[in-house]
Amino acid sequence: MRRNDREITDRRAIDDIIRRSRVCRLGLCDGGQPYIVPMSFGYDGEALYFHAASQGRKIDVLTKNNRVCFEFYILHDVIRADRPCRWGMRYESVIGFGTAEHIWDLQAREKALACIMRQCGGLMDRSKRRRWRTRWSSGCGSMRSAAKHVCEIVAFLRPPP
Repeated sequence: MRRNDREITDRRAIDDIIRRSRVCRLGLCDGGQPYIVPMSFGYDGEALYFHAASQGRKIDVLTKNNRVCFEFYILHDVIRADRPCRWGMRYESVIGFGTAEHIWDLQAREKALACIMRQCGGLMDRSKRRRWRTRWSSGCGSMRSAAKHVCEIVAFLRPPP
């Protein structure tokens, strides 16, 4: 990191940025080609959780290469200036790297989905869990694939000028 004076190292501050974020950009490598996907996510303080259809490009790429990167970004303000090179932004971001693993266990999937729902501002009561459990086990649900991302995190803060 070039501007280490702006690096956030306090884990509570990093967790706060992640919890205030609404979208996670997940970076994958499809062969030699970068592939970035904005995704809803859940975060339990240790791992990130994402859900996806059981088929598709993300699943295909993760099956071949489970190394990932991710980014969270909260824009606070655009800093205007009289010259283009002096413009900037005031923001907070978290960037991290890790590996993805599929979650096959039904109870672990329920936990992951509840985590995603909490992050998105929804609640997942027991009756909904039972209904989703039935859909998952019958194979009719769109939430049949879940991935857990074990990761290292680096955070960056651009303070006001």
